[in-house]
Amino acid sequence: MFYQLYIFLKILLKKNKTAVIVTSEAAIRINKNQHLEYHLSKSSLETVAKYFAVNYAKYNVRVNCIRPSHFLKNGKSKKISEVPLLRSGDPKELSNLIYFLCSKKSSYITGECISIDGGKNLQC
Repeated sequence: MFYQLYIFLKILLKKNKTAVIVTSEAAIRINKNQHLEYHLSKSSLETVAKYFAVNYAKYNVRVNCIRPSHFLKNGKSKKISEVPLLRSGDPKELSNLIYFLCSKKSSYITGECISIDGGKNLQC
């Protein structure tokens, strides 16, 4: 699977020069409700992004990751006590981050994995 992703990213990046890979908080934190394979795949995606960021920067290629957590489902906002902002995220907030990372406004950002989780990753 990762070889196909590698080939796909090489082709994509020749055209667009920017990619944003969506992972999960499971890349950095264990969720008891997810299987090992899920955690492995999400953390591996972050490594793939970092690999491309380092090895393809000389071609003006940028690759970043985002780690969403607790986003609206079925259009229903949810109050979430374990999130400092005390709410779930809106998909528009996620798309705004993706848009920013693909824009020239973020031209000096590459190889980063940005959590978009209402501050949840800041807590123990």
